[in-house]
Amino acid sequence: MTGFRSSADDVDPGKAEMRESHAPAWKLVALFFAYAAFACWWLWPLPSVMPDHVGLFGADDMPLLLGDLRFATWVPAWGTHALLTDPSHLFQANIFHPFPNTLALGDQTLAWQPLFAPTWLATGNPILAVNVAILLVHPIVAISAFALARRWVGFVPAAACGLLFAFPARSLKTIGHFPHLLVAFIPLIALLGERWLDRARIRDAVGFAVSIAMQTLASFYLAYDAAFALGTWLLVALVSRRWSLDRRRWVGLVASIAIGFVPILLTAIPVLHAKRLGLVRPYDETNPSIGLIPMLASSIVFDWIIARGVPMAAWLLAFVAVVLGWRRFATPVAIGIAWTLTGLFLAFAGPIHIGTHEVWTPYRWLAVVVPGLNSVRVPERFLVVATAGVSLLAAVGLQSLFDRSHRAGVVATLAAGVMALVFFSAQPSLPVRPEVVPTDVAPVYHHLAREGMAGPVAEVPPALWVEATRRMIASTVHWLPIVDGYTSYPPTGATVILALVGRLPDAGALDRLVGEYGIRWILVHLGELPPEARAAWNGPLPDGLRLEGRFGDDLLFAVTTPVDPARLARTTSQSVTPGGVPLAPLGDDCSGKVQVSYAVPPENTLPLGYVHLAVDLSNEGPVDWPGESLFPGHLVEGRLRTATNEGRPVTSPALFPIGGDLKVGEHRRVAAATGTKHLPPGRYTLRVELAQPLDGPLDRCGVAAVDVPLRIPAPAPPQREIRRRGLAPRGAADAIPPRQAEPLVPARERATTAP
Repeated sequence: MTGFRSSADDVDPGKAEMRESHAPAWKLVALFFAYAAFACWWLWPLPSVMPDHVGLFGADDMPLLLGDLRFATWVPAWGTHALLTDPSHLFQANIFHPFPNTLALGDQTLAWQPLFAPTWLATGNPILAVNVAILLVHPIVAISAFALARRWVGFVPAAACGLLFAFPARSLKTIGHFPHLLVAFIPLIALLGERWLDRARIRDAVGFAVSIAMQTLASFYLAYDAAFALGTWLLVALVSRRWSLDRRRWVGLVASIAIGFVPILLTAIPVLHAKRLGLVRPYDETNPSIGLIPMLASSIVFDWIIARGVPMAAWLLAFVAVVLGWRRFATPVAIGIAWTLTGLFLAFAGPIHIGTHEVWTPYRWLAVVVPGLNSVRVPERFLVVATAGVSLLAAVGLQSLFDRSHRAGVVATLAAGVMALVFFSAQPSLPVRPEVVPTDVAPVYHHLAREGMAGPVAEVPPALWVEATRRMIASTVHWLPIVDGYTSYPPTGATVILALVGRLPDAGALDRLVGEYGIRWILVHLGELPPEARAAWNGPLPDGLRLEGRFGDDLLFAVTTPVDPARLARTTSQSVTPGGVPLAPLGDDCSGKVQVSYAVPPENTLPLGYVHLAVDLSNEGPVDWPGESLFPGHLVEGRLRTATNEGRPVTSPALFPIGGDLKVGEHRRVAAATGTKHLPPGRYTLRVELAQPLDGPLDRCGVAAVDVPLRIPAPAPPQREIRRRGLAPRGAADAIPPRQAEPLVPARERATTAP
């Protein structure tokens, strides 16, 4: 059977080693280009518009997806810049000035540098560089899966494994989070680990360690994918070789794994520091991420099994592998089953919901035991491991049919190919949208780079969320620190700085921006301002600003007021607040009171679907409460938790500041609000409490929480339905207010005036 491997090779490591490399180099090159051609078809029309377009599903409905894509584009651009200019400041990225180590607030994706950097350095176009990397990563991933499967099966089944692993349906939806496409090292970890255990060659041990390092550096999520894939492969390998491992193999295995995880452990140091400062917060039952909601996670996994994963033909071939191939191909079948079950189990992220039934899993226990796992927000990305398992099993199933009957194998190959082609063809085309590249950004950015200016830049008006990513891409021209930013864990203190930027050219705001945050340049985009704000910049300006130049609708001002180092140090201190209160746990005695004095349903206040409260705070303990700092880890903050009357949280907690340090004996009223528009009708409990993010609620030391009853009424019928029923005469008000949340605060506790 030309091109196919006898199953006897599975039990003969020597033969397996020779079979892996017997294919001529031209076949491997041809296979790579075949995968690349398939990738062009798969990603079309993106390959035809790579210089200035991006491919993205759902950006019109969820603009944050576009923000994620731009952020992921900026990350390797910053990484290349930092590694070539000042590697010691790699994590001190140029966003969210003056926060430290801002690269640690999102995925680092350092393993993308070899694919991204050459195009970026040659063209200065990060959009083109990312698109080239996306196009290349698909055939690279396919070849790596082919190499693993080729260890046990023939050329054609192994080629099918590569196709299935590199092109699952969900990969198209993953383009917006393209760093998660670089999964080539998961198969290589198993392949090179197997080779080391077979032959104990140093080059295989080195490759094994490098594969672990590169996969863990590809993405925060892929680091966990690599760890769990490695763990399950290792369990299978050690069981299958339990009587044949000598000291050399044991030492090499342990050393390679330890060395392979060193890079990710080093890069985790800034992340751990950000956690200690409270900039990165874990998720748990009281602070759930939407991706960790069990029913939603279960629906995503079942959708992947049916439609968004590999074709149904792959599942059928995987079943054939389990039934027919488990004796002949014990090792790959065991690895495939282990990877499939591990990926599915992790993607469920807790109890598995099947209809009305709930099946318990130990995921939440793992989230406590495994460092950092409680910061995972989108567990469906563990399905990468399951995809690798199903793809390997499908290759073994195809080989099993060939081993039994060449005719059956040919028929199965053709049938599976037709089913896969129908499956792939049924997937929607990748939408593309134009994107601004650095050569097309405003001339003022090029002026900042050309003149070699230094110092942080504040842009007016301040940019929020997705709009901030435009400025991040523009900053790749000059790489000066900017106060805007976008990342997975945006620092809450950045809102204070952005609010000051929004008040410019107010003299007080300028004084704080210069004195407390060291801003040296003010860039004003007149075209983005309303008429009254534009007029303010054309009138008299406060002292300390010098017009550097006018660039169309953009004004660039140099700040001439010198920075006060002592004042700047107080603002950016990580140990005390600007008022001198220590940033530390409050201890065993922090007596005080929380009272809800006024509650307003949303039709009387700001946006619909919100409840607004006035909360009275009293510090009756022996120490001051820290309430103002860039670093929230030990700040006292307010939390609004909406839960059912049985105590089950139904939303993430809404946070509200306490308005600065609260001295001993001081009383203060602050405003708080939480959203209710997504809650179904019913009765709830709104808990108002104080907490320190890293130290827990203050009820541990003497500040009791307050529970406020909350009722969500049923939606009001539409206007036409009201008229049809005769409930309102024609000519009544054109709009009927939608349902409103009604906080049921007792009348004696309500204030007589609004907060």
